Amino acid sequence: MELMQIIWVVISAAVFAVSGYLKSVGEKPDPVKFLSTLIIGAFIGLIFSFTGAPVTEEAISVILVTYIGAVVVVENAIKAIVRRWKA
Repeated sequence: MELMQIIWVVISAAVFAVSGYLKSVGEKPDPVKFLSTLIIGAFIGLIFSFTGAPVTEEAISVILVTYIGAVVVVENAIKAIVRRWKA
């Protein structure tokens, strides 16, 4: 398991979470939403670390974009499932 991979995904999740607050005017930060995004990021990092893909200096920007995309897709899928389950 590659610890750096998990760290980069958590950083990517944090960037995604902060960008969500920056786009919304007047929205107060919700620590639960922020932490849930970080937890999803850590989980994705754990999964990606099993692939054994190395984290290199040249690939950091590609890795950030890929991980942010993965966090967005997984988080939206979880939200869709929860919303349909509650409806």
